[in-house]
Amino acid sequence: MSFRQDFIDSVNTITLAFPDNATALRILGGAFTMSDYHLLLLSMFHCAYEAPSASALAATHCAPEQAPIRELLLRNAIEGATHWEWVLNDLKNTGFSGPDPRFSFPITETQAYVAFNHYVASRSPAARLAVAAAVDTIGRSFGANYSTKVFQCLSIKPSQTSFFFRQDDSSTTLSAVLKAFDSASLSDQDWQWVINATRTAGALYKAIYDAR
Repeated sequence: MSFRQDFIDSVNTITLAFPDNATALRILGGAFTMSDYHLLLLSMFHCAYEAPSASALAATHCAPEQAPIRELLLRNAIEGATHWEWVLNDLKNTGFSGPDPRFSFPITETQAYVAFNHYVASRSPAARLAVAAAVDTIGRSFGANYSTKVFQCLSIKPSQTSFFFRQDDSSTTLSAVLKAFDSASLSDQDWQWVINATRTAGALYKAIYDAR
C-alpha cells in the first residue's frame, strides 16, 4: 500500500471512528444539554484560537520545494483567523454567563491537542496540513450527521451554532491537501510524519469530545 493511500485510509478511519464519543452519543440519545454545548464550545475555543498560529508556524518551516503546502497552510491560517470569535458569539447567543475563555485555561484534552499541533508544525509542515485536513473531514461529517439533532435537543437555531455547523469553503479539504502533497513530491519520511500525525490528532481530537 502506498503512503498516499495509507493517509487517505487513516483519515477515513478516524472519521468513521469519531462518532463513538461521549458527546455524539449524548446527541443521538437526545440527552445533549445546553451545559454540554457550552462545555464543548469552551473546550474547542482554544483549538480555534491556536490553529491559525500553528498553520502559520508550519508555513515558516516549509522547504522551497514545498511551496504548494506552504500556500495552503497560509490560506488555512487566514481562513481560520476569526473562527474563535464564532465560538464567543455562540456562547453569548445561547446565554452563557461563565468566565471568558480567552482568560481561562482549556481542559487537559484541549491542551494536549493544541500542543501536538504546535509540535508537529515545528517538525513537519506537511503533517500540520494533514491534521487540518483530517479535522476538516471530521467536522464536515459531524455537521452533516448531527446538526439537526442538536437543534432539536437544545431548541436553538443554526445561527446559534455558527462554529460547529458552518458552511464554508475550506482550503484544507482532503482533495485540496492531496493535490498539494502530490505537487510537493513528499519524501517517505514526510509521509510517515503525515500518517502518524493524522492518527494521533484523530485520537486527541476525539478525546475532547469524550471529555466532560
